[in-house]
Amino acid sequence: ILEINSVIERMSQLDAEVTIPLLLKDQLIGIINMGPKFGKDIYSHEDIELLATLGNQAAIAIENARLYEDLKKSKSYIRRADRLASLGTLTAGLAHEIRNPLVAIKTFIQLLPDRLEDEEFRSHFLNIASGEVDRLSSLVNELLEFARPSDPKLELEDINAILDGMVLLVSTETKKKQIEILKSYALDLPPIIVDREQIKQVFLNVLLNAVDATPENGQISIKTRSFLKLAGEPYVQIEFTDTGYGIPTEYLEDIFTPFFTMKDKGSGLGLSISNQIVQDHQGYIAVESQLNRGTSFFINLPLHLDHPRRRKNDFEDQQDILNSIGER
Repeated sequence: ILEINSVIERMSQLDAEVTIPLLLKDQLIGIINMGPKFGKDIYSHEDIELLATLGNQAAIAIENARLYEDLKKSKSYIRRADRLASLGTLTAGLAHEIRNPLVAIKTFIQLLPDRLEDEEFRSHFLNIASGEVDRLSSLVNELLEFARPSDPKLELEDINAILDGMVLLVSTETKKKQIEILKSYALDLPPIIVDREQIKQVFLNVLLNAVDATPENGQISIKTRSFLKLAGEPYVQIEFTDTGYGIPTEYLEDIFTPFFTMKDKGSGLGLSISNQIVQDHQGYIAVESQLNRGTSFFINLPLHLDHPRRRKNDFEDQQDILNSIGER
């Protein structure tokens, strides 16, 4: 009785005549307090039933919103894990890439005292050392930029420049297998609105897959072009073609499925995440493949990214309905 009196007193303080509990799986996640009805009428049994039904729907909506937020966080964690996996692959070869020029620079320093007066020697090796240091600096900077976490940001970007950075990152892997990278960029390619870091992740995933699938002394070609779809929408296309083993026809529909992989090692998330990122940019990926001849990935991104329209509130919806009725 004391608890009931306490509840009644609390409802009185809130000026509430009816309290509707929001229950989900027998757990109280909130309450809705209803004040007096217009005209001071008492809430009927039908009113209570209707409010209880609305309360159940509200509880489900709140839970769905919470699950959606959890899903977004999970996607963020998975993308971050995929970036770390790519970094692990790259840094394994980075030590070897750094060691070679350091040996050349060390040799130059050791020989310099004996050949200090040899201008041709000094000039030749200084050019070599300077070029190697610049190349390593670019490689390390690109790696650090890729590894650095950043907030999503949509800006006008040069796709060709982004590609060059990712080609530099995989250069250690291509050298191991003596794979030749052939670039054919459209010089008049217009800048497009993308999230730079997310698109980097897409390009790196596709490139690493191409390197992994291509045998020694193979080739990977990268092309960019702009085109118009049938409806006239302008798109930018990035094509990655390798001379690898190819993908069996029966697996082409599965390669973007999470955790699907044809490798002995791998999470099977790289292409799935890449596909999701491209879709988030309102684009799409097409794939063509022939066994023992190679695979082509076509990443298509819209030139003009349409931002989601603001959802109308209930008042605006009601106004639209009233206006349409008035026009009839």
